[in-house]
Amino acid sequence: MLSGIDASEIGTVLSVMQKNLMASTGPHHAFKRIANSFHLAPELKYNQDNYFFLAISLANNLGIKTLNIKPEDYFSWDGYFISTQTDIASILHEIAHWQITPYERRKIPDFGLGSGPDTGMKGDSDRFRCVGVDDQIEEENMASLLGILWEVQLGIPAVISFWEQNWLELYYRQSTADHFIRIFNKLQKIGLVNFWGVPILNCNSSLSCGYS
Repeated sequence: MLSGIDASEIGTVLSVMQKNLMASTGPHHAFKRIANSFHLAPELKYNQDNYFFLAISLANNLGIKTLNIKPEDYFSWDGYFISTQTDIASILHEIAHWQITPYERRKIPDFGLGSGPDTGMKGDSDRFRCVGVDDQIEEENMASLLGILWEVQLGIPAVISFWEQNWLELYYRQSTADHFIRIFNKLQKIGLVNFWGVPILNCNSSLSCGYS
C-alpha cells in the first residue's frame, strides 16, 4: 500500500530524495530529470491522449509491433505485440521490458515473467513463466525505471509514475536512494541509459544477452 503524497508535499519529498542521491553523480542527474518533470503536471495529473502517439512512435522506432487491444482482455505482451489500450506508463513499461529482456525471451508472452497486474490471460501467461522470483523482481525494477526515464525523454510528467511505481515510498531513508542508484547503474552498465539518465534508442549486442 502506497503512502499518499499530496501535490503540495511533492517538492519537499523530491528535495529530500535528491539530497540522498548527491554523492552519486549519474543517478543524481537522472533523478533531477525526473523531478524537473513535476512542472508539467503540478497537480499530479495530465492528459494521456496528448502523449499516446509518442509512445507508439517509440515502439515503432525500436521495431516493436503494437496491437490496439486492452491487456485486460489479452496479454500485455503476447510475444509479438504490445497491447496499447492502456495508459502511457504501461506501454513504456512494456517497451522497457522488451529492451531489457534477453532475445530468447522476447517471443514468450509477458517475457516469461508471469502475468503482470494488467494481463487478462493470467493462467496462460503464468504457464509460460521461466524466470525465478528474484530475477523477476529485478527485471520489474529495471523496466520500471527505464520506462520512467523514457517518459522524461518524451516530455511526459514522469514524476507521477515515479511516485505510483513506488520509487518515493520511504523517500527519507538512504536505502531508498541506494536502491535507485543500484538499478540506474545496472541500466547504464548494459547500455540502456547514458551517464545523464537519457535512454538509448539504438539496440546493441549487449541487449541480446540480457543483464548480468
